[in-house]
Amino acid sequence: MVQRDSRGEQKDRVTWNKRRETRPHLLTAPRDFPGAAAIIMAAVPSIVHGAWSKLRAKELQRLAFLCGQHVTGTKPTITKRLARAIAAPPATPASSGPVVLSIDLGIRNLAISLMASASTSPSVGSRSSKAKKKTSTTSRHNQPPTPVTSPPPITLHHWERLALVAGPKTGVSSAEIDDEDAGADEVFAPAEIAKLANGFLQKTVLQMNPLPTHILIERQRWRSGRAPGILEWTVRVNTLEAMLHASLRALHDAGVYQGEVISIRPEAVGKFFIGVDDEEKKPATKSYSDSKKLKIKTLGHWLSQGKAVVTPGNELASDMIDAYRDRVLAPRRRRATSKSNDTEENGETKVALDAKLDDLTDSLMQGMAWLRWQENIAILRQENGAEQLLQATSQDTDKS
Repeated sequence: MVQRDSRGEQKDRVTWNKRRETRPHLLTAPRDFPGAAAIIMAAVPSIVHGAWSKLRAKELQRLAFLCGQHVTGTKPTITKRLARAIAAPPATPASSGPVVLSIDLGIRNLAISLMASASTSPSVGSRSSKAKKKTSTTSRHNQPPTPVTSPPPITLHHWERLALVAGPKTGVSSAEIDDEDAGADEVFAPAEIAKLANGFLQKTVLQMNPLPTHILIERQRWRSGRAPGILEWTVRVNTLEAMLHASLRALHDAGVYQGEVISIRPEAVGKFFIGVDDEEKKPATKSYSDSKKLKIKTLGHWLSQGKAVVTPGNELASDMIDAYRDRVLAPRRRRATSKSNDTEENGETKVALDAKLDDLTDSLMQGMAWLRWQENIAILRQENGAEQLLQATSQDTDKS
């Protein structure tokens, strides 16, 4: 094990600060530097070892849940996870906030959503900065807290489902695809999947405006629903996942893309917003289908609230939002027979979506969950941040 003296750690800190000044919008996490662990732990406030030590295991687990961290383990283990989360500096300046590209993986159904947070100064309580200055500490605790598990307001720049390989029909699920199709071995060979991954990054991701500062890739599992075997299609998608990470790392080292790439556990997103871990349920069960429907219904409700939750950043994003919302509310609209329905039949709707909405749903929810986690981590960095989050959680539970 290499020992680093104070000079080495001081040099690492200078390099870290220099990168923050020269490239604040694309600053990578400090764990990439030698001696990063020492820098992180040195930045952890003493409150971690003071006030946090008084928290119960369930309270620490709740904080970890609200910040998108693993909730399993002993109290010291969870505390260390939270300490590293709050010690890592924000990758982008607070004035602009991160631009997030959320990817729901698939070869014939790959969904992407590009978004940015509409609120750049997260806090529990009133969102008005002027009101905060006039409000005393006592009255601030009496104000209703901002829901810490609600969808964050975002600006949506891009939302789309892609087929990296042409299938027999659009919107077909992986379970319906015949693995014995002619030429399947050639189409899904490692060399061909590498071309698909590189083409997607070069022609789609790197051409986006604005360019994402963070890319979230859905973490794949080798087994679904605790099945004993591993499906061939699962191997293909997992290969695509690994190649995307490898390609993005190569682009990072070459100086082409300096953003951060993060793996997101899909079960964490489902539990965070709707309290369902659909990855633990067998695809053949009714509960698995119900969890998908619940996600789609929940997102449709968010979109029906207009700019309060999702604000379209351009006309194409607005068309996608309208198409998704109309698809979810289609049965009601057919019964209503309104004028708006007639205009849709006359061809005024620019985007048409099929019944398979789960990929688009997972992509958008994944990005929104990560943004909310970052806001909760920012709150946790504040003085008495843990108390504020736990208080907000308890009040939300009482209201529900």
